[in-house]
Amino acid sequence: MKKTLSCRLAALLFLAALLVGRPATAIVYQDAAAQAAGLGTGQSFLDGEAMLITHFTNGAYGGCSGTLLLGGSFLLTAAHCVSGADGTWRTSFVDVTFANSSQWARVTDYTVSPLWSGDLANGGDLALLRLPAPITGIAGYSLYTAAPAFGAAVTITGYGDTGLGDTGYQGSTFGTLRYGRNIYDLYDPAAPAIYIYDFDRYGFAGLNGNGAVGPDEVMIAPGDSGGGALLTVGGITYLVGVHSFIFCLSTGCTPNSSFGQFGGDVSVFANRDWLLAAMPEPAGALLLLPALAAMALRRRPPRGFPSAAVAAIGRA
Repeated sequence: MKKTLSCRLAALLFLAALLVGRPATAIVYQDAAAQAAGLGTGQSFLDGEAMLITHFTNGAYGGCSGTLLLGGSFLLTAAHCVSGADGTWRTSFVDVTFANSSQWARVTDYTVSPLWSGDLANGGDLALLRLPAPITGIAGYSLYTAAPAFGAAVTITGYGDTGLGDTGYQGSTFGTLRYGRNIYDLYDPAAPAIYIYDFDRYGFAGLNGNGAVGPDEVMIAPGDSGGGALLTVGGITYLVGVHSFIFCLSTGCTPNSSFGQFGGDVSVFANRDWLLAAMPEPAGALLLLPALAAMALRRRPPRGFPSAAVAAIGRA
């Protein structure tokens, strides 16, 4: 029997292992030209996007992405990058570096969303890392807390594996900051804290059911977990979502970030109360956008997510 997306997320989600021993590029692109244009090095609006190397207690290590918040004292990432399903710390420390800066930090202090239980469908896949000292000289991002961002065109960032849409991500390519765009164009009313987006092949109607944002439409991949989805409104770039997982719907499919597959981000707006409470002043003084500005960001009304069997789901 077919089930809704949220039911199948709980039933079929598998947590793919973090990238281990591969400190080596991110984001899957339409073609080689878009991939070459999507390098984040030297792009000042991406200065606050961080690479995380998680050192596990068993001696292994893994890679994720994260975003420096305004004030420089906290970094927001995905809970599954640093925590077990019960919220317990499963690493010795996390090394944080930035592609556009020589600054780095070693983090041992964190807190996860109280919603985090290992279920990526409930919108609680968030962790705040408290830096040992504020990062200076890098502009952190304000959190977008004015309204839900369904229907918005956002900038997708991360350090995860890269590749092209025809074949999906290629392993052992983690470690380079990359970016592109996509639209939060799918909505599951049973999972309102998750922004869902598909990977349309630009210019091809068969995989363009919701409309590609352009030739720079991309999809997240392993290692992009915890990376930021950014939205610029009124000249200010905000953090609106945090990359959490990838999945596909066709029977027997394997999540590999290829054309026609899907990504899921955790909504910052839906977690605003916890984020505000978890960060003391002044870091917790989140900037609120005026309601009119929030309305202006809408690109198109989001479409309801189809009721379809989910064959497999992979973590970004």
